[in-house]
Amino acid sequence: MEEKSKSMKQYCTIHVDKSTTAGGSLGQHIDRKKQPKNADPTKEHLNFAIVKEGEEVKGIRLKEANLKPLATRVKERIAEGYTGKTAIRKDAVTQLNVMLTGSHDKLSAMNGKEVTEWALENYRFLAKEYGVQNIVGFAVHRDERTPHIHATIVPLTPDGRLSAREIVGNNKKLAGLQNRYAEAMKP
Repeated sequence: MEEKSKSMKQYCTIHVDKSTTAGGSLGQHIDRKKQPKNADPTKEHLNFAIVKEGEEVKGIRLKEANLKPLATRVKERIAEGYTGKTAIRKDAVTQLNVMLTGSHDKLSAMNGKEVTEWALENYRFLAKEYGVQNIVGFAVHRDERTPHIHATIVPLTPDGRLSAREIVGNNKKLAGLQNRYAEAMKP
């Protein structure tokens, strides 16, 4: 019986990568400008993005989104929010690429409404952690084996500095992030 309960355990993970460029290939993957080899083209219509327009948060289909390229969105957010006194270094981390996912069986079994609710809870979690204004990309992919979310965050501090070190922190801070994420995703 104990073996059976172990296999029923659910999990969720948040993975954060720092990037010094809003390179084209990742943006094309996230926004589905290019079809990945591991994606099922018959499920592409299930993908969607969450965008904030004014005070409204809404989901839109990736193919209908007509979003600006990811690199443009990152640059625009920095231009809008950066208030640092010095020029931004060429090797500065300008974006955090965040991937959010969980147990394959649980996520694959969700219906459209449940996936939308899960995605919105993830969006709210990231907005609380990093500031809603710093989320420049949020795409839900359901056309790959396990549903997952790609979020792109510009690491601007509340006082307008670009600082991934301050925003992401060290391993201890990342462990705390994983714990807060797991707690937020319990429901």
